[in-house]
Amino acid sequence: MVLLFAPVVLSQGTQIPAQRSQVNSWFASIIKPAKERARTLDPDVAKAEANPKIIKVKKGGGGDFDTITQSHRETLLHTLTGKCKGAQAVALRVAGDRSAIYNCNLYGFQDTLCDDRGNHFYKNCNIRGTVDFIFGRGKSIYLDSDLYVVPDPRLTVITAQARESSSEDTGYSFVHGKVYGPAKGAFLGRAWRSSPRVVFAYSDMGKVVNPAGWSHNNQPDRAKTVYYGEYKCIGKAQVQCSPSVEQGSNATEQGSNATEPTM
Repeated sequence: MVLLFAPVVLSQGTQIPAQRSQVNSWFASIIKPAKERARTLDPDVAKAEANPKIIKVKKGGGGDFDTITQSHRETLLHTLTGKCKGAQAVALRVAGDRSAIYNCNLYGFQDTLCDDRGNHFYKNCNIRGTVDFIFGRGKSIYLDSDLYVVPDPRLTVITAQARESSSEDTGYSFVHGKVYGPAKGAFLGRAWRSSPRVVFAYSDMGKVVNPAGWSHNNQPDRAKTVYYGEYKCIGKAQVQCSPSVEQGSNATEQGSNATEPTM
């Protein structure tokens, strides 16, 4: 397993391809190797990229871990009664500005990923959890990343974005991802704070998604200030966003001012 944190600088208004099969070639054309970006990076970051830390997993010893399974087996499995052995705990907190995370599996239950603050980019990641398992006030793009919803008899919610007002330039964009798992009735997001902003575009939504799509978290007044939407999503989910929950009509496929996702 290799865990790399590298800054990504993208030009404003770069349009993400509508076809998932074109994402990797498009991405390679705009993100250059570290050597070509060295002059634009902080000297300490450039030095770190030149000598990345590689975490080794070797069976029988000789690495940082003997097996990947060994490191998280006890906290991920469910008992035969359906109750989780694990509970609320953060697997990763990201608060550095212009951080990028590639090819990482983040496993947990409640509050798996604290997407705290700053501009973040995730690609080819798999994130698992039960309730609010992606939360915080970050401004982030999740590209080609999958969200796996673990069952919980009480409630299952993917995002709890923490924007407090419409003046805050924060929010989550999920593009070309997949929402799946054995849970039932999972909300795409809930209004943990007053003005969350979350959009799913070109995403494959499985039956795990609640037909209501989103939740104002039992606070009806927040239905007037949230910004929730889907844009050209596919899948077996029958999401029917209520106008009282979804303010951001320009982020939906049906909206008269629908726009293509950009980076």
